[in-house]
Amino acid sequence: MDTEPPVVELDDDEKKINFIPKALPDLTPQVMAASYGKFTTPDEEEGFHQIRYEWQSGEKAHEYLKTWVLNKKRTTRIEDIKPGTLFKTKATEFAQLLIQWKQRQRAYNDTNPEEDPLEKPAHKRVDFDLFSLENIGDCGNGAPLYESFGFEDWALVQLRFELYILLVAFKTDADDSDRVGIPLDHLTFYYTQYFHRQLQPKVYGLSDINEIIAMIPDTVASKDGVLVSQLEEDMEGTDIFVKLAEEHRRERQRRIDAGDETARLKFLPTAKQTMSQYNIPGVKIRPITPIAPVETPTVKVSAPKTAKVAPILPSLATASSEPEKRTLKRIPVAGIMPSIKKT
Repeated sequence: MDTEPPVVELDDDEKKINFIPKALPDLTPQVMAASYGKFTTPDEEEGFHQIRYEWQSGEKAHEYLKTWVLNKKRTTRIEDIKPGTLFKTKATEFAQLLIQWKQRQRAYNDTNPEEDPLEKPAHKRVDFDLFSLENIGDCGNGAPLYESFGFEDWALVQLRFELYILLVAFKTDADDSDRVGIPLDHLTFYYTQYFHRQLQPKVYGLSDINEIIAMIPDTVASKDGVLVSQLEEDMEGTDIFVKLAEEHRRERQRRIDAGDETARLKFLPTAKQTMSQYNIPGVKIRPITPIAPVETPTVKVSAPKTAKVAPILPSLATASSEPEKRTLKRIPVAGIMPSIKKT
């Protein structure tokens, strides 16, 4: 008895499939990752006598392939990307400045500057425009803009710069106009490729990458699952990161003073040590202009020849070889120990 063949009906997901999936791909994942960015539809300028499309028009085929490539770039990492000259130069310059800024802060705070309790300095007033300041190392009377920074503020300066330079360098090193930013799913991979260490949200007291981005919205933002910069890519200097950190610190302090405890940063106790270990792989970093330490006046104490000086730090004592005129010298430690000279 003849029966009618069953009618095949496709569901919505099946209707979206244009090609039957294969058990084995035509290209290995490694070859695909290295080549798909160069895929294009044929063009008459390439010397073809005739181009004929079977399923869709040439324009639709071109758009289909372009969309496929763009989506592929969002899900495929550039496994062999390496930091270029731009990254190494900018990152090294910043690392040097970071050392210089911290030295300047310590040197200024060691002088125990006094302020007029009745009148705040201009740069500490609410109406002061931080971004109009030309020299962040001297806001007046030698006070640097970052004089009140704690290690958390320095960590946020560093984080802002790192994500900014990572985005700028990535676009340069990838050399692909279609890559307007870094997919969030690949951010930790590229961060490790460039800085040779992991980006760990828990260091900042956070749980995931999205919370890190939300902490510095003035520098980076997430757009359609891609991390993009909020700053000009060709800007000069790095003072902007200190200014943004100071603006954030002041706003955070105002909220805390008003009783908002949620404004407090909750960095891990180990974060201070982690942030102090800033380095660029393969580059020896030295400060641009080392800040001279604050000198402590040397006090000389003369004693009779028969007097004995009890050694305070035996490991730091050195003696001359002359038997008749013996001199005992003590090296000041951290500007606290006075120099004692026996003649």
